[in-house]
Amino acid sequence: MIENKRASNKKVKILIVDDDRVCLEAIKQLLLNHYQCDVDAVDSVEKALNRIYEMELQWQPKWYDLIFMDINLPILKGDLLTKIIKETESNMEKTPVIAITGSETSVNKKLFFDRGIVEIIIKPVTIEKLNTVIKKYFCMER
Repeated sequence: MIENKRASNKKVKILIVDDDRVCLEAIKQLLLNHYQCDVDAVDSVEKALNRIYEMELQWQPKWYDLIFMDINLPILKGDLLTKIIKETESNMEKTPVIAITGSETSVNKKLFFDRGIVEIIIKPVTIEKLNTVIKKYFCMER
């Protein structure tokens, strides 16, 4: 189980946002197969915002503890979506957002970090790359 450092003995809740459904499913399965965590996976900006707003409307005490965000989303890039989430959702301003991108050359690290992204993972996403992030932000038991 991944334990939340901020709320011990509670399962970590993770949101994955990626328009590439193969990558989305692969990350979801890696997390579910290696950790006991709750995972929501959505394939569009609209679905991500709807999921977050649904949680707010239901007064859910448990928001996302970690977000994996594809950078090259259609309509609105992942770094801008991160900025919107951080600025409009007070319950998520401290939630770590991990950028996922297929190309290191398209990464403007300073801009990403200014918009609220804390880490960048270059695709393909592997269990080793996920372990690095999860160890950094959570107590990890596999």
